[in-house]
Amino acid sequence: MKYLLVMLFVLIGCEPSDGPGYCYENDSMTLKHYKIDFSERTPGGILVDTTEQNIGLAKIDTLTDELESCLGISISRECFGVKIPSDWFVSECSGEELLPIPADPTLCIAKGLSESDIARCGCYWRVETQNHNIIVTMPNLKLYKAELARIVTGENNVWIVPQITACLQ
Repeated sequence: MKYLLVMLFVLIGCEPSDGPGYCYENDSMTLKHYKIDFSERTPGGILVDTTEQNIGLAKIDTLTDELESCLGISISRECFGVKIPSDWFVSECSGEELLPIPADPTLCIAKGLSESDIARCGCYWRVETQNHNIIVTMPNLKLYKAELARIVTGENNVWIVPQITACLQ
């Protein structure tokens, strides 16, 4: 009987209702709380809130499939969602799509931005995870695979693990 109850809780925990289940353990800190409205689903079943922007939903599936194949793991699509916020902008210094969430300037310096560019344009996040399992990413999905890898592997800095980094290209 205990076994059946445990299995029921496990199944309920990964079953999407109005949002994805919480199936992966990770150390994410929500930097900005976006309102989430999962009004769309990719052909592969991933919940998406496009904030009414024209996003190729199949590309999310393709990137997920690529990461899954490269890492050699099964990624549970019902255990995370994707939010494309509408308040992103393009940096005039880096040309990157950014979230309006300030980041530590040392992170931008490490990525090659000069101190004068940071003084002029600031330093901002390009991706984040909200509520442990919602990937908040830009329309170009440039860092989608990196954030998904962080969630599914539990490795907070995927860029220092060669086996994971190789899968993010």
